[in-house]
Amino acid sequence: VKRLIDDIGPHFGPIIRKLREDVAAAGGDRDKLSACTARFVRNLFITVLGGRLLQWQMPFLLREFHQPSREFAMILADRINPMHDAVASLVAAALDRDPHHPEITIRVHAFIGQIMSFGACRAIAFARLGWDDYTTANIALIADTLIPSILGSLGLPPVAGPDGKET
Repeated sequence: VKRLIDDIGPHFGPIIRKLREDVAAAGGDRDKLSACTARFVRNLFITVLGGRLLQWQMPFLLREFHQPSREFAMILADRINPMHDAVASLVAAALDRDPHHPEITIRVHAFIGQIMSFGACRAIAFARLGWDDYTTANIALIADTLIPSILGSLGLPPVAGPDGKET
């Protein structure tokens, strides 16, 4: 289990660091918070859906989430809390709230959950969308579709997507 957790670190550590840096640099500027939110969501989708590593790790993690073993405390401390805390800083900045407020924790859970669900429920997404895999184009479509609702849930303004159109 420790090796699994260690193997995941290099994939999420840089995303977490970049999010923390971007939130700090935004300094409450709502357009900058929107841009950093969109970038984070896109990068997290690419990491969760684009790599083969998480395809075999996701079932293990789901089991831990549903039936925690004695290793769950380590997973929570080493992987879940750092990601959730970084996203809490973003959500709290967007909503001008304390990052430790229960509302922020709930919003963070929903925010991350909607991204992780595409990894956890890949067979359903593939069957419903007629896909065989999460290609680069499919991941971009998912991100482009969900970024506006995530921004809206945080009361943040739209941002221009990769095609230059507002999302």
